Parts: sequence; C-alpha cells; structure tokens
Amino acid sequence: MQPSITQTYALAGVGNGIPSRLFQAAKVPIRLVVRNTGGTVVFIAHDTQSLASIQNVGGAYPLPAGQADVFVLAPGQPIYAIASGGGGQCAIAASEAFPVSHWMES
Repeated sequence: MQPSITQTYALAGVGNGIPSRLFQAAKVPIRLVVRNTGGTVVFIAHDTQSLASIQNVGGAYPLPAGQADVFVLAPGQPIYAIASGGGGQCAIAASEAFPVSHWMES
C-alpha cells in the first residue's frame, strides 16, 4: 500500500492562468478528497481543456467555497482545478481507494 498524502494548492483564476494538477493516480485507484478552502467556486476536471475559459466550464465539476467532495481516480487518471476568481485555494487528501493486497486476499 502506498502512503497517503495531503497538500494545499493556491489556484489561478479561470482565463488568467494554468489549471493546477491536484493529483495523478499511479498504478492503483486513488480516493481523493478535495476541500475548497478558498473564497470562490473551484472548478474540477480530468482534463485542462474543460477549464480553459469561463465560457467553457460545462465539462467541469463546481465545488462551492467551504465544501468538500470525494473523487475516485482510475490508475493513471489526473485531476485538475482552477478557481472562478481570485483567491482560489483547495486542499487534498489522497489514499489508495482500497488496499489492493488485502482485498485480493479476501
């Protein structure tokens, strides 16, 4: 089992910067908790094109300020975030979605 991690990111605003890559799963599924710790809506997507402009956030998942949600990443899958305005920030906690070696033994 790989170690769990935590990290906090300052996010660029839509149309004013490059989306931040929050995490990318390696060889196992990953459970990722994303908490919006900033004062604006954060948009989350699995590709940067969905976060390219304020008019093109239809393929993104909005996470309101102060809220948190869980995402499950397939092996190799990345996840990106960008803020709807200035002052965007989010924190993550990532861990294996399930301990593969123990699950396989059951």
